[in-house]
Amino acid sequence: MTRVYKSVRLAYEAKVWIDELIQEKERKIQELNKEDFLDKLEKTLLKNHYDELNGLSFNIILKASIGSVIEESYRNTKHYPIDKWQKLRQQMERDVKNVNPNLETTVTPRIYLDEDVLAGLDDFRYVLMKEDCATRLPRLSYIIKLVVYSYWKEQH
Repeated sequence: MTRVYKSVRLAYEAKVWIDELIQEKERKIQELNKEDFLDKLEKTLLKNHYDELNGLSFNIILKASIGSVIEESYRNTKHYPIDKWQKLRQQMERDVKNVNPNLETTVTPRIYLDEDVLAGLDDFRYVLMKEDCATRLPRLSYIIKLVVYSYWKEQH
């Protein structure tokens, strides 16, 4: 799984939804920590890769990030049929009006993404362009906004 850095100017609303999803993920990580999940994970790794890891120290850090939320959003929504995407686009345009405009957030993050996810997001630009009979591609930031919104909507 190769990862790349990508700078994308996100829509304010997309960043707000991403921040909410990150907070939810961080809460889940806290719950996992209470259950000694990291210890179990380290033991499982050592057991499954004993020859490679024996005698090595390793630290596992679980962290939700903008990139990890975008990846999860993409992976959990990429199977949607085009008619569902069209409905979600309409819902998103309505729900954008409900986003608090006074929250402080950075909208031009440097995102660390799986190359396959980035390629899938890019391919989705062509799907939407064809569906809309448009002459130019939708921006990657719009695709990210739509994918994140779709997953955010599924979670709420």
